[in-house]
Amino acid sequence: MTAPQDEETPAADASLRVRMSQADAHYGGSLIDGASILRLFGDLVTEITVRIDGDEGLLSEYA
Repeated sequence: MTAPQDEETPAADASLRVRMSQADAHYGGSLIDGASILRLFGDLVTEITVRIDGDEGLLSEYA
């Protein structure tokens, strides 16, 4: 379901609290890999689309 072009999408706010352990660190300096961060970003986008559209559809683009 897409919003009509002349209709402004309401602002949405979502947060996610995650504890990353030493087991998640794969690089020197105890860095977390980027794929883990992108997965969390995708989880937040899914939460926002559920709140706005009421559906867990695929996001076509990040604006």
